[in-house]
Amino acid sequence: MLAYPPAKKWSLVHQDKLTEWHAQQKRPLIAQDMKEYVNQVVDNTITTKRLVSLAVCLRAQAVAWVKQFIEAQGHAALTELLTKVHVQQTNNSAHTSVPTPDYGDSNREYDIVKCLKALMHKQIWCRRRFGARAAAHRTGNVSDLASHRHKEAD
Repeated sequence: MLAYPPAKKWSLVHQDKLTEWHAQQKRPLIAQDMKEYVNQVVDNTITTKRLVSLAVCLRAQAVAWVKQFIEAQGHAALTELLTKVHVQQTNNSAHTSVPTPDYGDSNREYDIVKCLKALMHKQIWCRRRFGARAAAHRTGNVSDLASHRHKEAD
C-alpha cells in the first residue's frame, strides 16, 4: 500500500466510499421490500415466486430485517395464509368424490412453511449467538407461532 502512488490511493478511497454510498441507497429499498412482502401476504396476493424470494430473504437478511418483518406482523400473516390455503385445499378435496390433490396449493403450503422455518432458524441462531434473553429481545418470540394457531383452533 505504501508503494502505491497518491492517485491510486485516492482511487481506492473513492471506490470504498462509493461502495458504502450504494449500500446506504439500497437500505430503504430493502425495508420497503419487506413491507411489500407483508402486505402481499396479508392480502393473499403473494405469488409463488415471491414466497420463495421471501424465504431466501428471511434466511439471508440481517437479524434487524427479520425483526422488522416480525414487528410488521409478517409471521402472523404467514400463519394466517397457511391456514387459509390449508382450509381451502381441505374443502376442495372434501367436495370431490375422489380426492385429487391440488399440487399448486401443496406447493404454496410448502413455500409458506419454508418461510416459517427460516424464521424459526433465525431465532435459533440468535439464541446461540446472543443468548436466549437477548435473542428473544432481538427477534421477538417466533416460537409461539404454533401455540398461537392452536389457541385459536381451540
